[in-house]
Amino acid sequence: MMSPHAALSRVTILLSTIVTAAALSAATAASGDNNIIVVRDLSGRVGPIMGSALACENIARPRIRDIADKFASVIKDASPIDTERDSLTRILDFYVADGRNAVTSGKFDCAAAGRQLSQIE
Repeated sequence: MMSPHAALSRVTILLSTIVTAAALSAATAASGDNNIIVVRDLSGRVGPIMGSALACENIARPRIRDIADKFASVIKDASPIDTERDSLTRILDFYVADGRNAVTSGKFDCAAAGRQLSQIE
């Protein structure tokens, strides 16, 4: 189980990455490779939070859906190429499954999942 300090540090990094990803999504096509790299990294941070929340029945689905919709928009903005967007979506799905498995295997609990979800909402 992660300490509160470690969780806060992780969330701070996550929020910084989200701001960076949003800024990059508005950049020109010349920086498209950077956008994809940032979105891949962001998937590794947001995906487990979404997945762990999905494994918890006490977390309202609309909260998770809002995050998923926002991230889908980030993926769409990262690349105009369908195959790249599909690849980014598969990466996100992998991390979502990882987060879900962390809860179902007892490595992470629903209270922590709810707190992390709140931090990125």
